[in-house]
Parts: sequence; structure tokens; C-alpha cells
Amino acid sequence: MLFSGSQVNEVALSDSAANYDRILIRYKDSDGRVCPAIIAKNGESFSFVSIVNTQVGTYIKEQRNTLTGNKITRTGAWQRTLMSGTAESGLYFYVVEVVGYKRP
Repeated sequence: MLFSGSQVNEVALSDSAANYDRILIRYKDSDGRVCPAIIAKNGESFSFVSIVNTQVGTYIKEQRNTLTGNKITRTGAWQRTLMSGTAESGLYFYVVEVVGYKRP
């Protein structure tokens, strides 16, 4: 395991992603919803995404990230209200677990 906890923005890993074939990242959104895990490789960009339905409306949240060496870095985040089309920016996701996998 390269990380366990709850961290926003930049996550420091205990080892470089370059030492693994793939990295599994588990995360949750700002409302505490656990989202589907992401599989990434060193040097890749990827997004965390969640769709939230409330009494007020439906929202899509996205956070763009990069995985380089021993860091996952947030590069941008937004939340869009589907009913109004307006967007807000901010921190929306927490990395909760990172696991590195090597081929046997």
C-alpha cells in the first residue's frame, strides 16, 4: 500500500509510481460518497468523477489529476449543476487509498 488515509490536493506516496505496472486509487467525493476506483500509470493524467442527485438538482463533480513519481497532484476541479449549467470550482475529492501492483 502506497497511501492510506484521507487527503485532498496533493498526495505523497511512500514509493514512486514508476516502480509499479499500475496504481489503483480509491477516492471519495466531498459528500463522503465512495466512487469507483481509478487505475493509472506513472506519468498519466486522469479524473475523479461523481454524479450527485439532490432535491435541489443533479450535479457532476470532476477533479483532474496527474500521477508522477511519488505524487498525485490535483490540476483542476469543478462542479456543474445540470439544471442551471453553472459551474463552481473547488476541492471535491479525497484520496483514501493507493495500492501499487507489479506483474508477477
